Amino acid sequence: MIKNKCLSFHGFNNLAKSLDLNLYTVQRTATDEERRDFITYIDERFNSSNLRTLMEEICSNIDATILGVSTYDYDPHGASALILLAEEDINLHQKTTAHLDKSHISLHTYPEHHQSIGISTFRLDITMSTCGNISPLTVMDKIFNFFEPHIAILDYRVRGYTRDIRGKKVFEDIKVDSLQECFSEDTLNEYTAEDFNRPELRSYTTRLIHKDLDSFRLETDLWNEIEEIYLERSFGGGEVV
Repeated sequence: MIKNKCLSFHGFNNLAKSLDLNLYTVQRTATDEERRDFITYIDERFNSSNLRTLMEEICSNIDATILGVSTYDYDPHGASALILLAEEDINLHQKTTAHLDKSHISLHTYPEHHQSIGISTFRLDITMSTCGNISPLTVMDKIFNFFEPHIAILDYRVRGYTRDIRGKKVFEDIKVDSLQECFSEDTLNEYTAEDFNRPELRSYTTRLIHKDLDSFRLETDLWNEIEEIYLERSFGGGEVV
């Protein structure tokens, strides 16, 4: 599991650590009834109230103080939730301290249906941006246990710099070789995972696809759809419009 390095900083740690998670659920929905059932499940399971509960649990796990919450359910489908947080307990009427470790978590949901091949998908877009000593990399198992994604594309970036007590610039406070290190062995055993890392740019990407989807490989149209989602590109060669 990812753990903070033992560094002593001059002043505060102002490195900005951003983790973006695109999580997909893929469901066979050959009939209108199956499609309606899938959308109903998504709307009930991942409404803004449940998203808020999850974010509050994440904040508790990373010892973050919630400064503000905003949620919204869209018509006809989809939801959003946003939490502004800080690393330490602060007096909310004295707002100067919070600036030093300002952070946020946002979640947006996107249900979608592909009529021609009878498949429905659900995408959850999560952004976790933290400064200070708290790290978004410590709650991956919790997020995966809650959403149980079939496909996941994870992007982690570090921006800015801080200084140690000798005045030397520090560009990363956590040693990262692979985002796969953030998961328990039980979680990783459920997926096939690939890394696409650029450590010289402080940029790390991992793609995961659930082994349960292997059963779709014999169905060409369905499997092509799954691969396009996983690789984030169209096999049809269509132009970007």
